[in-house]
Order: sequence, then structure tokens, then C-alpha cells
Amino acid sequence: MIPLLLSLGACSEAPAPAPLPPPQPGRPGPAVAPGAGGNLLSFGEIDLDRAAPATTPMVSNATCAGCDVVLLTLCSVRRDALGAYGNTDAHTPVLDGLAARGLRFDAAYAASNFTLPSLSSIFTGQFPSTTGVMNWDRGIGKTVPLLPEVLGFYGYATGAFTVDAPSGFRPEFGLDRGFQRMRVSTPRRGTPDGRRTKAPADTGATSAELAAEWVAGVPRDRPIFLSFHDRDAHYPYVVDPPAADPTGLLTALWEEGADAGGHGHMIAVDPVAEAYKHAGARANAVWRAAYQGAVDRMDQRLGTLLAAIDARGRRERTLLIVVGDHGESLWEHDEELHGVAYYDGVARVPMLVVGPGVRTGTTDALASHVDLFPTIAELVGAAAPAGVDGVSLVPLFTGALPSVRSTTLVEGGVMADRPELLRGALIAPPWTLLVQPPAAALKGGPPAPGLRPGQMVESLYDLVVDPGQTDDLATARPEVVRQLRERWEGFRLARAGRAVPTELRHDPAFVELLRRTGYDFNATSPPNPTP
Repeated sequence: MIPLLLSLGACSEAPAPAPLPPPQPGRPGPAVAPGAGGNLLSFGEIDLDRAAPATTPMVSNATCAGCDVVLLTLCSVRRDALGAYGNTDAHTPVLDGLAARGLRFDAAYAASNFTLPSLSSIFTGQFPSTTGVMNWDRGIGKTVPLLPEVLGFYGYATGAFTVDAPSGFRPEFGLDRGFQRMRVSTPRRGTPDGRRTKAPADTGATSAELAAEWVAGVPRDRPIFLSFHDRDAHYPYVVDPPAADPTGLLTALWEEGADAGGHGHMIAVDPVAEAYKHAGARANAVWRAAYQGAVDRMDQRLGTLLAAIDARGRRERTLLIVVGDHGESLWEHDEELHGVAYYDGVARVPMLVVGPGVRTGTTDALASHVDLFPTIAELVGAAAPAGVDGVSLVPLFTGALPSVRSTTLVEGGVMADRPELLRGALIAPPWTLLVQPPAAALKGGPPAPGLRPGQMVESLYDLVVDPGQTDDLATARPEVVRQLRERWEGFRLARAGRAVPTELRHDPAFVELLRRTGYDFNATSPPNPTP
């Protein structure tokens, strides 16, 4: 029997959601906003400065009414890359210090395996099934309320900061709505994205410094909502050419994306993958060290921003949330990086919460990106929009409940070119059901015997006895697979058509930028997957 912990909303301690209808075959995919071919998706610096909207009073007796809200989203950061999660080789004192001051989540899951749908879910409180944002081709629909819009109506100064890179944190995707200040700046030297720029390392401000400058300029009597998206730990990790490189792997990482065509290494064999293969037994240790070095540098730079936040003199009135947008596969299960599969190395993310009303310690309660919107709204006394998929985590902060949800979803993907088809992960502890390409496809090889090109496969793991997800129980426990899949398909059916995502077209230069930073979903994408 599957434990009775399958609702996508609250557990038995809280009001139960309405029953979901049974799945129906042939469900159409989400509608797409019409237009002349869709919005053109490009890249470049963004510098937006908008007037604040008319304001509405917030609930004055809320736990954190008028608090500053700081949301730090960390791109590609794994839980086990931080000292706070037990990594004794990590040098992450800034984030470890935050973990000591607040609540550390051990079972927080991303909404997707790459940035765009994850950020979309954080800002809407909705799973990708609901937003329709499953891949690079769709943005948030114009009628979906966003977290910065809501906080702006309650008098918050809202600011967003990141670097000019394919993160999805751009106006074209709709993620600018509600931000009165938004800076998407050129990546500087000393970062993976800016490692090959010819400008000196000290030219211009970093995105963290720009965010710190904005924070310092907001009057103390006005609350802020700061969203900072950090890419310092993103592939290819390195920031300088290697002084010594006996394996050749660090050189391959440094040179990644230097050619005109890009490597498209997430799908096809490329020089980096070849260098990894030829490095032999030393390859994984070298790769992991490069990745950990990137995480350690990220932690150091975050200190600049956190110092500016402390300088406002409102530490006791600041709600600080740190969360990974997704993790990173370090060649586990033969997957390189992220965006294709849904194992825990990518799907399960670090999450730290510090602030008034938040106890210190750890929790193994299940949590999702979609829970952050209603959580923030409740704490500051704002009203979250009706129909969000998330549930407030406040009962976990106070210890009033041991859990608030029993099931969560990880959906979408870089190659998810048919969003109406089931693909991703459903986590209902102790089970996790994965519907994803077979391992052979992750390596760019031919399909496994008996599988059609592009066909998804189902895997079932018991996370309690098999946290490394090495023992697939799908064949041994077909009744569990069936029940979990029916629950998932029923949820998707219930959410179909709720939102109309915006259709996007890709500027060829943007596609090239994607390829240079690890994504290739165009010419080398496999055929449309079959159910």
C-alpha cells in the first residue's frame, strides 16, 4: 500500500484539497498566448527603473509585517556542496552562518531541473503544469500574479539583480513584472560567465555590488523585496586558465564555448565529455573540485551583498531565504550537469530561511519552490493570489506542524518540447517516481533496447533505503508506479488551461549563448518523446 500522503497540497493536519479528477488520455497541452510568432527572446544588459504602484495596507499583526524580504536563488548549487549540509571540504562560511541562524530544509525540491521554470514557480507559487512554462520556448502569462507585484502593492520597494546569461531571469520571460528596479548586468571577470571577457577584472560593478548599491539607496522606513539570482557556481565552473592540468579536463572546461558553434554537450558528445572520459579514474575528483571551487567563490561574493543588507540596520526585521533553483549532476547516473534527468542531485536543493518567527534547527519536512510565495505573503501580512499550488511553510517555522505537504513535483526540462506529455519527477516520501529519458540518451548514445528514440522511461526509488537512487523498483512495484502516475496526471488535468503562457521565439544569438553555457535543444534535440 502507498502511504496516504499523496495530495499535492496540505497534509491531514491542514484542510484537504478537493479531490482531483481521474486522468484522461489525450489531454491537450496548455494554450499559448497568440501573437505574431511570439516575443523575440534575445540577450543583453537590462536596466529598468519604474515607479512604485499605488499601495494597500498589509495586515498589521502579521508575524513579520513590514519586514525586508531577501530572496537569494543560487543557480546549480547542490545541497552537499555546502558545509551546512555536511560537506567537510566546502568553504562556505557565509551560507553556513545563515544556516546556523535559521531553519535548514533537508527535503526541499526544485519545481524544475533548470532555471526558467523554477524561477517562474517561485514567483507564481505554481508548478510548471499550472504556469505552462516547461521549457525555453514559453514565458509566464500576463494574467498570472507575481510575488514582486503583490509585495509592490503593499508598499515594498522591489529590486531584481543578476547577470546577462541564459538564466531565464529576463523581461522576455515575464519575470520583470512587479520589479521597480531590475538590473541584468554584464558578467565580470572572475566568474564562469565572464571568464573570457577581455575587460579587466575590476571593470564595472558585479551584480552583487549593484544589488548592494540599490539596497543602500532605499530609505530604511520602506521595506524592500530583493531578488538576487547568482550564477557563480554555474558550468563551466572555472574562472582562469589552469596553471597545471595533467588530465586536460580543466583546460577543456576553460575552453568550453570558445568556438563559434558551441558544443551542445548536454545531448551530443563534445570535447568536455571526451576530456572527462580520457581523464580516467581521476576525472570525477577533478570535476568535483572545479565545481566546489565555484561554489566556494559564490559564497564569498554573497558576503558583499549580505553586508549591505545588515548595514540597513534591520537584521531583526529581515526575512532571508536562500534556495537553489536546481542542483547539478556531477556525472551520477551518467548525467552531465542538469536539464535532462530528475535525480535528487538536481531536483533536491538547499534551502535556508532566517527571520522573525523562524525557529533555528533543521527539518526533513517536504517543501517546494511553489511554497515560498504563500509563505512570504503570510509572514508579511500580504494576501497571496487564489489558486496557487503552494502551501505556507509557516507551521514548520514555528514547529506547529511536522509537515505541510506530502507530495511535490519537478517538471519541465531543456528538451521538453511537448509540454503536454508527462515528464519529470513526483516525490511522495518514501517514493520518488521519475519519468525521463533513459540513461543511454543522457550520454548521447542510442536508445536502450526496446525503446523508441525519445521515449521516456519510468523509474521508482525508495528514498529511505536507497537515497542514491540506484535500485529501480518500477518493475517490482507496478502498483506504486500506477497510483503515483494517476495522481500526477490527475493534477495536471485539473490545472490544464489555468494560465496561458507567452510564446517565445529565439534570437539566433541567444541560442548560441545557450549552447556556449551548456544548453543545446535545437538542432541536436531528439525526436518528440512518445508517452
